Order: sequence, then C-alpha cells, then structure tokens
Amino acid sequence: RFTHLSTVTHPSLSNDGIVAITQDNQGDIALITKNFELNIFDEEADTFRSYVLSNYLPDKRPVVNIGDLSADPREKGEFWISALEGIFRFNAEREEFSDLLFQSGWTPVNFKQQFADDHFLWVGLFEKGGLLKIEMQEPFNKWFYTIDTSFQVTGELDTRGLANFSVWDLAIKSQHELYVATANRGIAIFNANTGQFDFNRHKSKILETDFVRSVSTNSSGEFWAGADIGGLFYLRPESAHFKTRLFPEQHEVKSQFRMIDVLPIEDSLYLMTFFRHPEIWLWNRKNDLFQKIMLESESRYGGNMIKYQDKSIIGCSFGGVDLYDPASKKMTKNVFDLPPNFRHIHKMLADSTGLWFITWGIGLAHYQDSLTQFIGNESEAGLRHAWTHDIAFGPDSCIWVGQENGLYSINKYNHIVRTFAQRDDLKDFDNPNFKALEFDWANRLWVGNFGSGLSCFDIKTRDILYKINVSRGLPSDRVYDMIVDDAGFIWVWTSDGLCSFYPEIDPEAIKLKYYPESKFLPVDRSGIWFTKLPDGEIFFGVSGGFVHFDPARLREDQDNYLDAPVLTDFKAFDRGIPFRQKYHNEEPIYLKPKQNFFSISFSAPKSGFLSRQQFNYRLEGIDQDWVNSENRRVATYTGVPPGNYQFFTRVGTQNGIWSEASSPLLIVVNAPWYATLLAKIIWLVLIISFIYGLNRVFVIRERMQAQLKMQGLEAQNLRELDQAKSHFFTQISHEFRTPLTVILGMVDLLRSQINGSQIIGQKISAIERNGMHLLRQINQILDLSRLQTKTVQLDLIQSDVISYINYIIQSFLTYAESKKIKLSFSSASGEVLMDFDPERIKDILSNLISNAIKFTSHNGEVQITATRQTRDSTAFLVLTISDTGTGISKEDISHVFEPYYRGKNRGESIGTGLGLATTRQWINAMGGQIQVTSTVGKGTTFTVEIPITNMASQSNFNDKQNHSSAELLATPWPLDIDHKQQECPTILLVEDHIDVVNYIRLCLTEFSVVHAADGEEGINQAIEEVPDLVITDIMMPIKDGYEVCAILRSHKTTSHIPIIMLTAKATQEEKRQGLSLGADAYLTKPFDQKELIIRVKGLLSQRRLLQEKYSQRFDKSSIQPDDVEDEFLNQIQQFVDTHLDQDLTVEDVAAAVRMSRVQLYRKVKALTGKSVSLYIRLIRLHHARQLLLSSQKNVSEVAYETGFSDPSYFSRAFKEEFSVSPTELRNK
Repeated sequence: RFTHLSTVTHPSLSNDGIVAITQDNQGDIALITKNFELNIFDEEADTFRSYVLSNYLPDKRPVVNIGDLSADPREKGEFWISALEGIFRFNAEREEFSDLLFQSGWTPVNFKQQFADDHFLWVGLFEKGGLLKIEMQEPFNKWFYTIDTSFQVTGELDTRGLANFSVWDLAIKSQHELYVATANRGIAIFNANTGQFDFNRHKSKILETDFVRSVSTNSSGEFWAGADIGGLFYLRPESAHFKTRLFPEQHEVKSQFRMIDVLPIEDSLYLMTFFRHPEIWLWNRKNDLFQKIMLESESRYGGNMIKYQDKSIIGCSFGGVDLYDPASKKMTKNVFDLPPNFRHIHKMLADSTGLWFITWGIGLAHYQDSLTQFIGNESEAGLRHAWTHDIAFGPDSCIWVGQENGLYSINKYNHIVRTFAQRDDLKDFDNPNFKALEFDWANRLWVGNFGSGLSCFDIKTRDILYKINVSRGLPSDRVYDMIVDDAGFIWVWTSDGLCSFYPEIDPEAIKLKYYPESKFLPVDRSGIWFTKLPDGEIFFGVSGGFVHFDPARLREDQDNYLDAPVLTDFKAFDRGIPFRQKYHNEEPIYLKPKQNFFSISFSAPKSGFLSRQQFNYRLEGIDQDWVNSENRRVATYTGVPPGNYQFFTRVGTQNGIWSEASSPLLIVVNAPWYATLLAKIIWLVLIISFIYGLNRVFVIRERMQAQLKMQGLEAQNLRELDQAKSHFFTQISHEFRTPLTVILGMVDLLRSQINGSQIIGQKISAIERNGMHLLRQINQILDLSRLQTKTVQLDLIQSDVISYINYIIQSFLTYAESKKIKLSFSSASGEVLMDFDPERIKDILSNLISNAIKFTSHNGEVQITATRQTRDSTAFLVLTISDTGTGISKEDISHVFEPYYRGKNRGESIGTGLGLATTRQWINAMGGQIQVTSTVGKGTTFTVEIPITNMASQSNFNDKQNHSSAELLATPWPLDIDHKQQECPTILLVEDHIDVVNYIRLCLTEFSVVHAADGEEGINQAIEEVPDLVITDIMMPIKDGYEVCAILRSHKTTSHIPIIMLTAKATQEEKRQGLSLGADAYLTKPFDQKELIIRVKGLLSQRRLLQEKYSQRFDKSSIQPDDVEDEFLNQIQQFVDTHLDQDLTVEDVAAAVRMSRVQLYRKVKALTGKSVSLYIRLIRLHHARQLLLSSQKNVSEVAYETGFSDPSYFSRAFKEEFSVSPTELRNK
C-alpha cells in the first residue's frame, strides 16, 4: 500500500520534485528536492524539517545537478550530497556545511559508504570512469581506481590513457567488496583490499546484458540489478545450495547449451550437452578444468550415457548406439546391430538381463545376447508407437513404462505387457501423460503426470493410494522428473521449481519442502532430467551449464532458511502512525479510543520476489490462532476493543516451513474516559454508593421514623417525668418551707434573747445564713418549675438600673476580699432608666457574680460592665461578667444552662446545677438572652442582653427589702481560745464553705486550726507549714480534695501527714477512690462532732507511735526501701554521718534535703517527736556508741570525732539517751 506525501498533504515539504532520498541510522527519511533543499521527515510529528543548503555555501551559489544523497552511519543527522558541482557534507543537528570542491566535468553520479572501520566514501564517476575513494574526515584524502591502475589524487584528476569505464551505480556487497554497475561491461565486483575488478562472476543467464544502470543489496545478501534492456535481475545468496557451473565461453550461443546427461568415471565426469549438434565434455572436479571431446558433426546425440563393460556407451538420436573408450579416446559407431528405424534412442538402461532401449516414437526394445527384441505386438499399438518418457525397474521382475498416452508394465523375462492406464481407459488417473516413474522404499510406484501432479500407485491392487498436487503443497502440477536420494526422499522437479518429501505410509504425515531459490535457476523450458551420482549428489542440466547439489545438506539448511518478517507500516483509519522507534525499543503504540480500525504491513527480508511465500499473523487478545494471509502482506483489524495487544507475524513456504515469529509489536487501544479502569472504579463506586445510599435512605428513614416514634415516647415520658419532678420538687419544697419557717422564726426569737453575747450571735447568724441559703435553693426550684410552665410574672418597676446593679455588686465586695479577688464595676452610661424586676435582677447578678468569685483563685479578678446599646432601633442593657478563673471546657460550655448539670472538667463542681438554668429562664422571660465564652485556664465571660422598655410606673427600689445575699455571707469567727500550749498539733482545714470552717474550728478547739479556702491554697499551705494533720473537703473550686490528697502524698515534705476527707458524697466507690489516693479517714457530711475528734486524735496517736519507731531507727538494715519516710530519715542520717564536725548546722541539713528550716523542723518533729537539733544530736550519739563498742579510742576522742566540743556535755547527753555513761559502756 502506498501513501502519497506532497506539499498539499504536508505543507512543510519544500517542493514536490524529489531527486534523491535516503534513510539515516535512526530510521529517519531524508530527501533532496529540486530546489536544492534538504528535507528530513519527523515521523512522530508527521512533518518535514527543511534546510536551504545554498544558504550554507559562502558564495550562496546554486547547486542544481544533484547526483545522490546518503546518510553518514557514524553520526545522526549527517548527510553526504553528490552533485555536478562537487561533493558536500551537511550536519542537520549542528547545521554545519562542508564543501569538497571538484573540477567541472567529474560528474559523480552516485556514491555509497563502505561500512568498515576505516569509514571511506566511495564515489562512482561517469565521464571520467572508475571509482573514487574519499576519506570521511579531514583532510579528505582521495584515491582513484580503474581497471588496471590505482593512485592517490592530489590535484586535478587526469584519466587520459587509462582503461576506464562509466560507473552508473554502486552497492556495498561486503566489508571489502562493492558491486559496480557499468554502462558497457555489466556488473563488476571491486575488491577494496586488492584494488581489482572482477567482471566475470555474474556473466550467466542471470544477467544477459552489459548495460546495467542500477544495483542494490540488502543486509540479507540479496542482490538486484536493473538493466537498460531486459528488466530487473535478482540473485539470492541461498542459491549457493545449487552449485551452478557454466561451460567455457567458446560457443557463440553458450547460454542455449543443454546438458542432458552426466556419467562419472574415475575422478572425472562426462557431460553430454546438446544444441545444434552434440558435445561431450570431460570435467575434472579437482582442478575444475573442462575438456571438450570432439564428435563428428553429422552425429546428433540426444539420449543418455551409461557405463557398459568398463566403457562409456553413448546413446544417439538417429545413429544408434556408439561406444566411447576413455582410455584410448576412440569412438566406435553403431556397436549394436539395430534396425534403421530403431536407432532414434531416447534413453538406455542396463540390468542383469541386458540393455533396455527407449526410442523416440517406436517403443521399447530389449537387447540380450546379441538379440534385439521389440516389446509389444499389434495389440499394444500404444506401447509401440507412443512417446516413452521414463521407465523404472520394479520389485516384481517387471519394468514399468510411462508414456504420453499410458502406463504399462513389462515382464523382463517373457516380455508380457500389462496396461494400467491408457488414454481411453484412464481409470483414476486424471492425465495419461506419465513423465516420471520412481519406486519408494515401500515398493510403491510414484507416477509424475504433466498436468495432474503426483500419484502413489499400488502395483498389486492397481489402486491409486493417494495424490499430491498443488492443493497439498506441490509447487506445480506439471511434473518433469523425479529421483530418490540415498535417504529415501523423493525429489520432484516441476515447472515451478524443486520440492522434496519423504514417502510416509500415512498420506497425512507427508510434508513437502519447497526450495524457492530453484525457481530462479536457468532451466530450459523443456524441463530437466535428474542424474544421481554414487556419492548421492544430484545433477541436472540448465541452459549453458549444469547444477548439482547435496540433497542431505539442502534439506538440513532449508529448515533454517527463512528469517522472521519485519513490520513496515502501521496505519489507523488509513493514516500513518510513527511506530518504528517504539517497535525497536519495545515500547507500546498508544491508540485513541476511536483509532480501533488499524492495519499493519509486513514483509519478509529474505523473500526476494518469491511468489509462493505465505504469511501468518496473530494479534494476541483477538486472534485465537494464526491467521493465514497467503501472500498478502497486510493485516487489518476493525472494531478492536480497548486493551493491550501484541502483534506477531511469520513467513512460510508452501511446503509448511515457517520462520520464527517477529518481535512483538505492542499495541494499547485506550478506552474512552468512561470505560477506563479508573472510570469503571468510579462507576462501580458510584453504583455501590448509590445502592448503599439508597439503602441508607430507607434505613435512615425507617430509623428516623422509629426515632421519631421513640422521641415522641421519650418526649411524652420526659414531659411526664418533668411534670412528676416538678410536682415532686414543688411538694418537697413546700415540705421544706415549713421547718425552715420554724427555724428562721426561732432564729429571730433567739437573737432577741442573746443579751449581747457575740459568740452566741455568730452561731445564730450561721443558722440563719444556712437556713436562708436552703430557702433560696428551694425558691430556685420553684421558680424554675414556674418558668418552665410559664406561670410566673415579673414585678416590674421603672428606675435607674445602673445604681441598682452597683448596689448589688457592693454587697459582694466583702466576699471577694475574703478570697483576695479584685471585684470591679464600670458603666459607660451614668444612668439607664428602664423597666426591671429588682428581685430577678438580683438573682441573675447574684448567681453570675458568686460563680465568678467561686471559680477564681486568689489574686484573681472579676469585672462587671454595664452599657446601653442600640441595634435595629432597639435599645438593650448589656451586662458582661468576666473572670480570670479556671474557665469552662468546650465539652461543658454547651451544657452549662441545662438544669441540674454540673461541669465534668472543673474539679468537683459545686452547687445543684440550677443557678445558671434559672438565670437563663429569667432572662428569657425578660425578652433577653445570655451568652458565654470561655478559655480553659484563662477565664470566662457571660454576656447578658435585656431589652430596654419604659412602660412600668416609676418607683425606687427598697434597699432594706432588696438586700443581697452577700450580706449574709459568713466570716471567720474570732474564737477566744488560749493556745498557751504552743506545742499543740496543727491541723490544716481545706474547706470553701466558711460556716463549715467555723463549725469545725469550734469542734477542734484543743488544736491549732489553719484554714485554706480552696484546694490550691491548701496544697501551698501544707507544703509551706507542714501541719500535723489535714482535713479537706472534696468538692472545692480550682483543685478538689482528690487532687489535694494525691499531691500531698507524692510530695516529700508532706508525704507523712495524715489526711481526713470530708464530703457529701456517700457512695462506696467515692470512698474507695479517696482511700486509694492515700486518705487516712473518710467522713460523710453531716458528720458527728465526736467522731471527728476521735478520728483526729486517733491519727495523731498513730503518728506518736511512728515517732517512737523512727526515733529509735538507726540500724540501716531495718530501713524499708519502699517507705518514703524511711528514705527521708536515712537521707538525713547519711548526711550527718558524713558531716560529724562541730560546724554542722540545721540549715546545712535543710539544704541537703531541699527544704526550708521550718519545713524540715515540722517534718522531723512529726516523724520523730524531736527537733532537728535534737535529732542530729541523737544521730551523733548513736554513732559515738558504735565507736565506743568497736574501737579503743577514749571518750574524749570519740566525743570530738562525733562533733561534740565538750566531752563533759557529751557524757551527760550520752547517759541521758542510753541511761549509761560512755565509760560504763566501755567497761561492760
């Protein structure tokens, strides 16, 4: 298939006139156009790159007479150009141009590179004649070669007087040989090593003219020659299997010689040829010499030669049989007495019975014992008068005769003739013209017909066993001759060449081998006659000579005869697609989804012009098996689905010999975007998602319906629960109000009877405060119930709300100061007159301010601001309450306004969880809103917005009636307790409720009680003061009781202190949690005063027992390694033992254990019951006791060594401690 590229289809092509074309080592096509422009085709981009070569010449001269173009094999993009004006070199990659100037008239027609290590350029000259070799690098040295001379060219080339010739074309034959096409001497083979020309090697029928215009070769060694007259001549290198030998050039029409027989005698062969008169040649195979044996001109030999009685017998056409004696070189004519009409002999055979003669048209004769017998009688007229082509000696004492009109058998002894097939009785034979007969190893007769192929004939049953013709792989049905080689193979010559096969019993097992190169042998049209020599070699005559071959070697070489085909073109929808580079690199060709109609062209590199080759191809993934394309060289596929494919092809002959498959061509037909793997995955995911989503919709809908039903039931249950809860709280609140009324009433009566006693007044005030606190909690429960049922009404007055807010804040100053918190209020508006309910404003501010103070640590700050703001024509009172307390976590902040909710991440939350819920309900009832923002560890801000209205009657609030709850805040009682016993135990009480503090202090009057208002303050005081016992509440701001217990137990300074935990939580789990953290006792509020005192005294008593233990503990082997207190005292003992000098002070010991002097004193006192000084003295004394017992030192020396400066004082102290003096201890 041809594709037309022109300036119309490819505008990048500079001109439609193409004068030279080549292909570089990268496979790119380059060409020269008529306008002297170099065009290089980019197959990938399907475009040309053009170079105007004259622009690169210094003088810009035009170059018009282009000879040829060739690519330099050494470098990509480098080309050599021959023209009448000279030879040029152009590098397209670097765009460099070199000019090798020649004198006018040199006319280099063509040139080729010699592909050798020396890299020379060969140029054929037309007018000057001969070859020019040019070195392909600077300084471009040149050598000239003609028929009889060679020399280096240094100046102008002068060939006058030289026997030269006109060179038309060149072709590389091998590394050192070139084909040279000439205008007057045919084809010459030039040897670059010797500088000699050989004009005789191809002078045969293969080339019948001396004027050759073009020659070409390929990498497989195939050779083409284009003649001026006579067409195209072709030579395959494989023809070397058939060794052709031509007779010497002595005959004027040598090419029409016809060898008809060969007879070996000793080391020579006798060859019989025939054209106008017979000739016999003697060929000595050793020295390849021919000798002609002259015969009489009137003799016309046309038969064959056989060896008879050590002499050669020559069969004659009309002269009978002549005998030639090689020894005497004499010829005896008509040695047998044959009738005149029986002297036209076609073929002779000899066996034990005599000689058998086949005549031209007279029949068969048997010569035996000087008697000639003619075979056949009048009834066998066909045998007597037909042309006999061949005879064969059968295994059954018969001679089989093949004639132009039938097949016969003749008994060699009685000459009885049996007819098997005649023109009128063909039976199973399609054609009566029997040209060749041969018996195989199974004694089956093979019959060759001129027109119907081969037939295998059973001579016993007279049946045709099977036939072999063109349909079975026979090159042609026109059979000329057959012969059986030494291995039993039958060789058949047909009008279309030579084939061979082994005659298997099973006809299906027979495989024919065809030898395509035999078709191009110069065989005469009348066919050939085989002759087999004793060494197994087969001869047959051709025009002008003969051919001989070794059948065994030919069969073996034929198996490796064919090379794999090569791919030549790839098109999709008839548009060429670049593929060669990807094919060689084994890279796939990617096709678009719409390019699924494509064709692949291929050819066989060694096929030449053989017409009997066939191709198979297969596209893996489409074709299940090889597809037979016969002799078509293109495979076409349509509608190829997306996928990955590999294309293979192979070439074979008619006799079933196939080459290896070609390298695979990888083809990838891309799927459309909606059919790619990613798209399929997406589609699958979408479908699954849709099904899953649809299922989820149904499930969610059913679940939602179930949830709605459940929510309805839950809502109903919650409403019923709320109603029951509200009813319960309302009832219980009313029940609480009755005893509270009695309690508060009795408080008023008792206050009138105290007679000025301050202590009793404080106790009555404590009862009143806690009663009022309980009453407020009850009122909040009732208010929340009424707010939820919307049965509450506001008691509005119109007054200055700023002054009222300031009044309420002032009542919290004392409470804030007691916790060392700065409480401030600011307002941008001096006065805001609005409607408000004083009682509800008080409740709102009291809840917010008390919470802010409660969750702000010492030295913190609480700020309240009040501003008037207008938004959307509506005025609002905006209150902000900000603190620097612990903050609210994100988890809790969304639930702070829910009833009964207490934060999980603010320590042990305090209160009932109703304050903020009631606050928001009151604000909502006023038409306002409340918001909260908080950062853990930095603080919280509540923002309240209440719309300003002026509809109520103006009135001033009653200060006495609207007193704040802060007025009832408790303060520490000044207890009149005389602690003249300064050594009484110190108890640290960590409690945020001041009335509980006052109560416990009253219970523990015999102890020194120190108070901390929250957990963090309690931890600091415990570490600083090291009390003898700690009593801590659990629910406290900042740090709860659990954290206090854990920290004190882990701190070295406080690890020994007993801890009692107080809490309103009474569950066993909470008790176990406190005890697991190191608490020594757990009391549930309300606790019994006596139980508290017993617990305190019991723990202090246990500490006194421990003091006795630790005060007597100086044996290091008794130290428990896991006991923190043992480790502490051991640390002190080790330090004192290593510093027994007199300068050791308490400060030194405190620094060693990283404590203050006070901390060390309290801890040592708590553990040992002794001061630090006495404990140090005790350590010295015990050390001295060990020295007295273990050494011979006197008392004074021991005293000084253990840090005592006065031996007398040492003795007194020693006796005081051990009840024995040092001397008495030594004397014992």
